[in-house]
Amino acid sequence: MAERLDGRSTLGNTSFPSSVGSSSGSEGYDHLQRVEGYDYEFVPPPDSKYECVICLLVLREPQQTKCGHRFCKVCIIKWLRESNKTCPVDNAKIVESDLFADNFAKREIQNFNVRCPNKSQGCEKIVMLNLIQKHIEDCPFGLIPCSNNCSDILLRRDLNHHLSSVCCYRQITCHSCSRRLTYNDLQKHEFDCPEIIVVCEKCDKQLLRKWKQHHENTECLKTVVNCMFQPLGCPQQMERQTMEEHMEKGLSDHMKMLCSEVVQISRCLGLPTGQNYNPTDNGSISDFQSLKKENNLRDSSLAEHGQEISQLNDKFREYERINRDLKQRVKYLESCIDERDGRSCNGIYYWKIKDYSKLRREAQLGNMPAIHSPPFYSSFYGYKLCVRVNLNGVDSAKGSFLSIFIHFLQGDFDDLLDWPFAGRIILSVIDQNSTADYRSHIVETLIAKPTLAAFQKPTTTRNHKGFGYMEFVPLHVLDKGQFLKNDTLIIKAHVIPNS
Repeated sequence: MAERLDGRSTLGNTSFPSSVGSSSGSEGYDHLQRVEGYDYEFVPPPDSKYECVICLLVLREPQQTKCGHRFCKVCIIKWLRESNKTCPVDNAKIVESDLFADNFAKREIQNFNVRCPNKSQGCEKIVMLNLIQKHIEDCPFGLIPCSNNCSDILLRRDLNHHLSSVCCYRQITCHSCSRRLTYNDLQKHEFDCPEIIVVCEKCDKQLLRKWKQHHENTECLKTVVNCMFQPLGCPQQMERQTMEEHMEKGLSDHMKMLCSEVVQISRCLGLPTGQNYNPTDNGSISDFQSLKKENNLRDSSLAEHGQEISQLNDKFREYERINRDLKQRVKYLESCIDERDGRSCNGIYYWKIKDYSKLRREAQLGNMPAIHSPPFYSSFYGYKLCVRVNLNGVDSAKGSFLSIFIHFLQGDFDDLLDWPFAGRIILSVIDQNSTADYRSHIVETLIAKPTLAAFQKPTTTRNHKGFGYMEFVPLHVLDKGQFLKNDTLIIKAHVIPNS
């Protein structure tokens, strides 16, 4: 239950139950199987005294009333809040404060043997209840979806074979170009692969696809091409292998076209043509030399400008490189500062979530369903963690609750620490009321469960499994109370490992 501290002002119904702690995966959330009793096949079946009369299942977190009856914790609390506060067995008047944990019965139940829920898939294992969750997470007969997001659901033991030999989205290598692609894309790729040998449709020559176009444009003897004098007016087209024959037969016509073009160019340049043309005329030679000199000067000027542009481009690229290096350096220094701050917090970390309204809207639209805090440590050489928040809730809490989870990260000193993590993690949403005496923080305490993957030593940068609360606080409580100030939400995490 989320507790209200310093209870001078309860601000209405601000003390509320949270959902049972749940572990979460990287995309979905691996919630505990049920919030009622244990729905397993017990071997042998337990005595009826271990059954909850509300949910008719084996007791989970058994609570005993003052009149001596046992119920699941969640079942009896829900019953009392929705009924007239009487015992479901003998109608004796009871309230929540009359309940106490029956740890003796809990220990007995945890040592009961249960059959793996995957029996219908072939698993014959029978394990103790306190180990069943760990077994289910590793059971080779468990049904899991393909990690490549194909539509297949398969046994965990068959996953590796499926990913390597069956999945339509499995990664394969093209034998021709060595490109990595999915099996589904292979057939399409074979029509585009540049390293596959193809045949020229015109001359039947075999060559790589990447050279085919060049072959047709420059080499293929069967390709139909235009006459080389086509720009001067020759309309003929022929196969490349007959070009030489056409050039011999059309020599006279081609010379006429060439002469006609020369005359037109001469007229455009103002040069004399026909009988008036004298190649030794001083005026013509002088004009030509003047044009040639002017052209050379322009060429020289263009070359100088081109060199200047090239030098400017080189400087620009050098400045860009320096700028990238500086940005990387600043980013590295910022990460070092964050790392130092996270180590120095000694397990008590405050996370300010600024621009809350904007981030909340993005969460509602699905653009940013989850955000993660910077990393922090339980002590300078301790466990490395981060907080994950779903500002619009997840699953059944979506749109109505703030969801908070804890993830363990790979740290520099993990090999020196005890795993799985054992201890408590206290999560709080801070009341920012300007008057300290009226602040009532919302607090939840997580107790580590060593059988869950969320508390094991991380094998990736961030453990894909998290643990926390889907229903930490109703969103309307955040909107109406003093938990938001300057559009900023503050979350506190206090990590207390067992000594």
